[in-house]
Amino acid sequence: MMRIRSILFFLMAIVSLTTFTGCKKKVKEIVIVPDAQKTHLQRSRLKGQIQTIKTTTYYSQTKDSLTQENISSIVIHQYSSDGFLVKMVTLDKTLDTVSVRDVFYLPNGKEEKWVEYENLFQRTLKCIYKYDMNGFISGEDYYNQDTLKYTILYKTDGLGGATEMIRKYPDYSIKNTFGYNDKGLITKINEYDPEQKLFKFITIEYDNYGDEVNRKVYRDDKNMVEYTYTQYDKYGKLLKVLFENRVHGLKDIKTYFDHDQKGNWNFEIFTSNSDTLYFRKREIIYY
Repeated sequence: MMRIRSILFFLMAIVSLTTFTGCKKKVKEIVIVPDAQKTHLQRSRLKGQIQTIKTTTYYSQTKDSLTQENISSIVIHQYSSDGFLVKMVTLDKTLDTVSVRDVFYLPNGKEEKWVEYENLFQRTLKCIYKYDMNGFISGEDYYNQDTLKYTILYKTDGLGGATEMIRKYPDYSIKNTFGYNDKGLITKINEYDPEQKLFKFITIEYDNYGDEVNRKVYRDDKNMVEYTYTQYDKYGKLLKVLFENRVHGLKDIKTYFDHDQKGNWNFEIFTSNSDTLYFRKREIIYY
Protein backbone atom coordinates (compact mmCIF):
# COMPACT_ATOMS: atom_id res chain seq x y z
CA MET A 1 0.00 0.00 0.00
CA MET A 2 2.84 2.39 0.90
CA ARG A 3 4.51 1.60 -2.43
CA ILE A 4 1.31 2.53 -4.33
CA ARG A 5 1.03 5.81 -2.41
CA SER A 6 4.66 6.66 -3.22
CA ILE A 7 4.10 6.05 -6.93
CA LEU A 8 0.93 8.20 -6.92
CA PHE A 9 2.76 11.03 -5.15
CA PHE A 10 5.59 10.86 -7.68
CA LEU A 11 3.17 11.00 -10.63
CA MET A 12 1.28 13.97 -9.12
CA ALA A 13 4.57 15.80 -8.64
CA ILE A 14 5.47 15.30 -12.31
CA VAL A 15 2.04 16.55 -13.42
CA SER A 16 2.34 19.64 -11.20
CA LEU A 17 5.83 20.42 -12.48
CA THR A 18 4.74 20.01 -16.11
CA THR A 19 1.70 22.23 -15.57
CA PHE A 20 3.82 24.93 -13.91
CA THR A 21 6.42 24.86 -16.66
CA GLY A 22 3.81 24.95 -19.42
CA CYS A 23 2.08 27.99 -17.91
CA LYS A 24 5.30 29.99 -17.59
CA LYS A 25 5.05 33.19 -19.61
CA LYS A 26 7.28 33.21 -22.65
CA VAL A 27 9.73 36.07 -23.04
CA LYS A 28 8.78 38.22 -26.01
CA GLU A 29 11.41 37.86 -28.72
CA ILE A 30 13.09 41.03 -29.89
CA VAL A 31 12.97 41.19 -33.68
CA ILE A 32 15.60 43.44 -35.27
CA VAL A 33 15.20 44.17 -38.99
CA PRO A 34 18.49 44.58 -40.93
CA ASP A 35 18.99 48.04 -42.41
CA ALA A 36 18.89 46.69 -45.95
CA GLN A 37 15.41 45.20 -45.41
CA LYS A 38 13.72 48.13 -43.67
CA THR A 39 10.78 50.03 -45.10
CA HIS A 40 10.85 53.82 -45.27
CA LEU A 41 8.82 53.98 -42.06
CA GLN A 42 11.26 51.69 -40.26
CA ARG A 43 14.25 53.72 -41.47
CA SER A 44 12.62 56.79 -39.94
CA ARG A 45 11.81 54.82 -36.77
CA LEU A 46 8.07 55.24 -37.24
CA LYS A 47 5.67 52.65 -35.87
CA GLY A 48 2.32 51.39 -37.11
CA GLN A 49 0.60 51.45 -40.50
CA ILE A 50 0.96 55.15 -41.23
CA GLN A 51 -0.91 56.68 -44.14
CA THR A 52 0.13 60.34 -43.87
CA ILE A 53 2.29 62.51 -41.66
CA LYS A 54 1.86 66.27 -41.65
CA THR A 55 4.82 68.06 -40.01
CA THR A 56 4.49 71.78 -39.28
CA THR A 57 7.59 73.77 -38.33
CA TYR A 58 7.23 76.97 -36.28
CA TYR A 59 9.83 79.59 -35.47
CA SER A 60 8.78 81.06 -32.14
CA GLN A 61 10.19 81.75 -28.69
CA THR A 62 7.44 79.94 -26.81
CA LYS A 63 5.17 77.02 -27.62
CA ASP A 64 2.19 79.07 -26.39
CA SER A 65 2.52 81.36 -29.43
CA LEU A 66 2.48 78.71 -32.16
CA THR A 67 0.13 80.30 -34.66
CA GLN A 68 -0.34 80.52 -38.42
CA GLU A 69 1.75 83.71 -38.39
CA ASN A 70 4.96 81.97 -37.31
CA ILE A 71 4.71 78.83 -39.44
CA SER A 72 7.91 78.27 -41.38
CA SER A 73 6.95 75.27 -43.50
CA ILE A 74 4.67 72.26 -43.76
CA VAL A 75 5.79 68.88 -45.08
CA ILE A 76 3.32 66.08 -45.86
CA HIS A 77 4.51 62.50 -46.33
CA GLN A 78 2.22 59.84 -47.80
CA TYR A 79 2.98 56.12 -47.39
CA SER A 80 1.72 52.89 -48.87
CA SER A 81 0.03 50.37 -46.57
CA ASP A 82 3.29 48.37 -46.44
CA GLY A 83 5.36 51.31 -45.22
CA PHE A 84 6.93 52.87 -48.34
CA LEU A 85 6.93 56.54 -49.27
CA VAL A 86 4.76 57.40 -52.29
CA LYS A 87 4.56 61.21 -52.15
CA MET A 88 6.11 64.16 -50.34
CA VAL A 89 4.65 67.68 -50.55
CA THR A 90 6.33 70.80 -49.11
CA LEU A 91 4.36 74.00 -48.46
CA ASP A 92 5.63 77.42 -47.41
CA LYS A 93 4.21 79.60 -44.62
CA THR A 94 1.52 80.94 -46.96
CA LEU A 95 0.51 77.34 -47.77
CA ASP A 96 1.74 77.67 -51.36
CA THR A 97 3.34 74.53 -52.80
CA VAL A 98 7.14 74.62 -52.80
CA SER A 99 7.80 71.13 -54.16
CA VAL A 100 6.11 67.81 -54.88
CA ARG A 101 7.95 64.49 -55.02
CA ASP A 102 6.31 61.33 -56.39
CA VAL A 103 7.92 57.93 -55.85
CA PHE A 104 7.36 55.11 -58.35
CA TYR A 105 7.84 51.38 -57.80
CA LEU A 106 8.54 48.34 -59.96
CA PRO A 107 6.17 45.31 -59.97
CA ASN A 108 8.49 43.54 -57.49
CA GLY A 109 8.10 46.40 -54.99
CA LYS A 110 11.54 47.93 -55.53
CA GLU A 111 11.84 51.68 -56.02
CA GLU A 112 12.01 52.55 -59.71
CA LYS A 113 12.48 56.32 -59.45
CA TRP A 114 11.31 59.51 -57.81
CA VAL A 115 10.45 62.73 -59.61
CA GLU A 116 10.33 66.09 -57.82
CA TYR A 117 9.01 69.35 -59.20
CA GLU A 118 10.22 72.57 -57.54
CA ASN A 119 7.99 75.59 -58.05
CA LEU A 120 10.55 78.16 -56.94
CA PHE A 121 13.12 77.21 -59.58
CA GLN A 122 10.61 75.87 -62.09
CA ARG A 123 12.68 72.74 -62.45
CA THR A 124 12.29 68.99 -62.23
CA LEU A 125 14.67 66.76 -60.30
CA LYS A 126 14.65 62.98 -60.50
CA CYS A 127 16.49 59.88 -59.36
CA ILE A 128 16.48 56.55 -61.21
CA TYR A 129 17.43 53.36 -59.32
CA LYS A 130 19.38 50.41 -60.71
CA TYR A 131 19.58 46.83 -59.37
CA ASP A 132 21.87 43.84 -59.85
CA MET A 133 20.86 40.29 -60.79
CA ASN A 134 20.05 39.54 -57.14
CA GLY A 135 17.65 42.46 -56.89
CA PHE A 136 20.01 44.48 -54.69
CA ILE A 137 20.62 48.19 -55.26
CA SER A 138 23.57 48.80 -57.61
CA GLY A 139 23.23 52.45 -58.59
CA GLU A 140 21.31 55.72 -58.60
CA ASP A 141 21.32 58.40 -61.32
CA TYR A 142 20.41 61.97 -60.30
CA TYR A 143 19.11 64.47 -62.85
CA ASN A 144 18.41 68.18 -62.90
CA GLN A 145 15.89 68.61 -65.71
CA ASP A 146 17.33 66.16 -68.30
CA THR A 147 20.97 66.68 -67.32
CA LEU A 148 22.72 63.91 -65.37
CA LYS A 149 24.37 65.63 -62.38
CA TYR A 150 25.95 62.67 -60.60
CA THR A 151 25.77 58.90 -60.16
CA ILE A 152 26.02 56.68 -57.10
CA LEU A 153 27.43 53.15 -57.46
CA TYR A 154 26.98 50.46 -54.80
CA LYS A 155 28.59 47.20 -53.73
CA THR A 156 26.40 45.10 -51.44
CA ASP A 157 26.60 42.13 -49.08
CA GLY A 158 24.45 38.99 -48.96
CA LEU A 159 21.54 40.85 -47.34
CA GLY A 160 21.62 43.70 -49.85
CA GLY A 161 23.26 46.15 -47.48
CA ALA A 162 25.69 48.58 -49.06
CA THR A 163 29.33 47.83 -48.25
CA GLU A 164 30.69 50.51 -50.59
CA MET A 165 29.14 53.63 -52.11
CA ILE A 166 30.89 55.81 -54.71
CA ARG A 167 29.36 59.17 -55.61
CA LYS A 168 30.66 60.08 -59.08
CA TYR A 169 30.61 63.70 -60.27
CA PRO A 170 31.95 64.84 -63.65
CA ASP A 171 35.28 65.96 -62.16
CA TYR A 172 35.77 63.83 -59.04
CA SER A 173 34.43 60.96 -56.93
CA ILE A 174 33.78 60.44 -53.21
CA LYS A 175 33.71 57.01 -51.58
CA ASN A 176 32.07 55.65 -48.42
CA THR A 177 32.44 52.16 -46.98
CA PHE A 178 30.10 50.53 -44.43
CA GLY A 179 30.52 47.94 -41.69
CA TYR A 180 27.68 45.98 -40.02
CA ASN A 181 27.06 43.99 -36.85
CA ASP A 182 25.58 40.48 -36.77
CA LYS A 183 22.05 41.97 -36.83
CA GLY A 184 22.64 43.71 -40.17
CA LEU A 185 22.80 47.21 -38.62
CA ILE A 186 25.41 49.72 -39.76
CA THR A 187 28.08 50.19 -37.09
CA LYS A 188 30.80 52.05 -39.01
CA ILE A 189 30.95 54.45 -41.96
CA ASN A 190 34.25 55.50 -43.53
CA GLU A 191 34.29 58.64 -45.68
CA TYR A 192 37.10 59.25 -48.19
CA ASP A 193 38.04 62.45 -50.00
CA PRO A 194 38.52 62.68 -53.81
CA GLU A 195 42.15 61.60 -53.34
CA GLN A 196 40.91 58.36 -51.71
CA LYS A 197 42.33 59.43 -48.35
CA LEU A 198 40.24 58.69 -45.25
CA PHE A 199 38.58 61.99 -44.35
CA LYS A 200 36.53 60.90 -41.35
CA PHE A 201 34.77 57.87 -39.93
CA ILE A 202 31.56 57.36 -37.96
CA THR A 203 30.78 54.71 -35.35
CA ILE A 204 27.21 53.80 -34.36
CA GLU A 205 26.04 51.92 -31.27
CA TYR A 206 22.59 50.42 -30.62
CA ASP A 207 20.53 49.22 -27.67
CA ASN A 208 19.09 45.71 -27.34
CA TYR A 209 16.10 46.67 -29.49
CA GLY A 210 18.21 47.80 -32.44
CA ASP A 211 17.62 51.52 -31.84
CA GLU A 212 20.56 53.85 -32.30
CA VAL A 213 21.86 55.35 -29.05
CA ASN A 214 25.37 56.67 -29.80
CA ARG A 215 26.87 58.12 -32.98
CA LYS A 216 30.44 59.41 -32.94
CA VAL A 217 32.30 61.18 -35.75
CA TYR A 218 36.11 61.12 -35.87
CA ARG A 219 38.68 62.76 -38.09
CA ASP A 220 41.34 60.51 -39.60
CA ASP A 221 43.56 61.23 -36.58
CA LYS A 222 40.88 59.58 -34.40
CA ASN A 223 39.92 62.79 -32.60
CA MET A 224 36.17 62.81 -32.01
CA VAL A 225 34.64 65.94 -33.56
CA GLU A 226 30.90 65.20 -33.26
CA TYR A 227 28.78 63.20 -30.86
CA THR A 228 25.07 62.31 -30.89
CA TYR A 229 23.28 60.60 -28.02
CA THR A 230 19.68 59.38 -28.42
CA GLN A 231 17.49 58.64 -25.40
CA TYR A 232 14.33 56.49 -25.21
CA ASP A 233 11.97 55.55 -22.42
CA LYS A 234 11.42 51.94 -21.31
CA TYR A 235 8.71 51.52 -23.96
CA GLY A 236 10.97 52.64 -26.81
CA LYS A 237 9.47 56.12 -27.20
CA LEU A 238 11.95 58.72 -28.43
CA LEU A 239 12.61 61.29 -25.70
CA LYS A 240 15.71 63.30 -26.58
CA VAL A 241 18.54 63.66 -29.10
CA LEU A 242 21.71 65.44 -27.94
CA PHE A 243 24.19 66.62 -30.59
CA GLU A 244 27.57 68.19 -29.93
CA ASN A 245 29.98 69.64 -32.50
CA ARG A 246 33.27 69.99 -30.66
CA VAL A 247 35.00 71.88 -33.45
CA HIS A 248 32.53 74.77 -33.54
CA GLY A 249 31.32 74.52 -29.95
CA LEU A 250 27.71 73.78 -30.89
CA LYS A 251 25.29 71.89 -28.65
CA ASP A 252 21.86 71.06 -30.02
CA ILE A 253 19.03 69.34 -28.17
CA LYS A 254 15.85 67.90 -29.65
CA THR A 255 13.23 67.04 -27.05
CA TYR A 256 10.08 65.03 -27.83
CA PHE A 257 6.68 65.16 -26.14
CA ASP A 258 3.10 63.99 -26.53
CA HIS A 259 3.52 60.55 -28.08
CA ASP A 260 0.51 58.82 -29.63
CA GLN A 261 -0.74 55.30 -28.88
CA LYS A 262 1.75 53.79 -31.35
CA GLY A 263 4.66 55.52 -29.63
CA ASN A 264 5.33 58.13 -32.35
CA TRP A 265 6.05 61.65 -31.14
CA ASN A 266 3.71 64.54 -31.91
CA PHE A 267 5.77 67.49 -30.65
CA GLU A 268 9.45 68.43 -30.90
CA ILE A 269 11.43 71.34 -29.45
CA PHE A 270 14.81 72.17 -30.99
CA THR A 271 17.28 74.26 -29.00
CA SER A 272 20.85 75.24 -29.85
CA ASN A 273 23.23 76.47 -27.16
CA SER A 274 20.19 76.97 -24.87
CA ASP A 275 18.27 79.11 -27.39
CA THR A 276 15.00 77.73 -28.78
CA LEU A 277 15.17 77.76 -32.58
CA TYR A 278 11.99 76.00 -33.65
CA PHE A 279 9.10 73.73 -32.76
CA ARG A 280 7.67 70.93 -34.85
CA LYS A 281 4.19 69.45 -34.59
CA ARG A 282 3.14 66.20 -36.28
CA GLU A 283 -0.30 64.99 -37.21
CA ILE A 284 -0.34 61.29 -38.07
CA ILE A 285 -3.13 59.41 -39.83
CA TYR A 286 -3.08 55.60 -39.81
CA TYR A 287 -4.65 53.07 -42.17
